[in-house]
Amino acid sequence: MFPYTATIYFHLLERYTAALWPLPVVAGVLAVAALLLALRPLPGSGRAVATLLAGAWLGVGGGFYLNHAVPLSYLAPPQGGLFLLQGLLLLWHGTVRNRLPFQYRGTAPHRAGLALAVAALVAYPLLDGLADSAWLGLRLAGLAPAPTMLFTTGLLMLARPPRHLLVLPFLWSLFAGFSAWRLAVPTDAALPALALLALVLGVRRAQGSEDSQLR
Repeated sequence: MFPYTATIYFHLLERYTAALWPLPVVAGVLAVAALLLALRPLPGSGRAVATLLAGAWLGVGGGFYLNHAVPLSYLAPPQGGLFLLQGLLLLWHGTVRNRLPFQYRGTAPHRAGLALAVAALVAYPLLDGLADSAWLGLRLAGLAPAPTMLFTTGLLMLARPPRHLLVLPFLWSLFAGFSAWRLAVPTDAALPALALLALVLGVRRAQGSEDSQLR
């Protein structure tokens, strides 16, 4: 039996969001800033975007999963650990080594990445509200797991990241898809397919880059 229901989960999100107020407003502003910097990079913007994304993953891993969700589910600690690991990897590759050159070039992978990022910012909280009006606006990129994963995956598609930076979001998306089926949360149902698409495109781009270097 699944350890909680959709209603219980969203009640937890409601308490979590209220406890962080006014951080949801700040997180929204920072997410928009990260998107704009990824689309129109400035000197040092790669490090700035990576740091913001890493902070979101570390915050969700430690603040949501390991602090708020542990009493709800035995599945919270491994999910929190995955989010913390992804946050540390983003810090290492993007902030410390400055190896995530975010830039929008209008290619098909970049257009797909932009669509995912915008969907995470705007469509996700609205679609939750269509499923249940009480869920409207409770899941925000930078604070809640699913939109944070989707937003990060979208921006990483603009940066030609190391492949493993797309693997952990995909692994988490498998749990999200399973949860969507068990809890009847339609907004999450497409997450595994979207994360897999990003992973496949990322691997193909990396292979293309390696082939061009060999030539």
